Amino acid sequence: MNRVNVELFSIYGGFFLLVLVGIILALIINDLLRRRMILACHLLLINHHEIAKVSMDTETEQYLLENHHHNLYRINEQIERENGVLKYHLCLGKRAFKFYLKKRSVWNYDVVAVKMD
Repeated sequence: MNRVNVELFSIYGGFFLLVLVGIILALIINDLLRRRMILACHLLLINHHEIAKVSMDTETEQYLLENHHHNLYRINEQIERENGVLKYHLCLGKRAFKFYLKKRSVWNYDVVAVKMD
């Protein structure tokens, strides 16, 4: 190998490492944002007065009040955005819910509404 090949290899290797680090950082930030969304939904389940405010119907409200102690988990990885409101699908117990979230700040979300699927 001559010197030119070594220099080109080191330059392209550096670019590859920068791209790889960028991808890893994007994945970590994406995971943190999703965890913050789930945390906002979980904090809603702790406060019974908030459940009554954001539930779209009485069936949803009753189920959330009775089963608030179960863990929330993801159904799918899709998050839909409509007019600044995020629609996030989560399960609680054996039922699926649509949580409508609005971004309060960079890391914090507020639950605007909850509807049972």
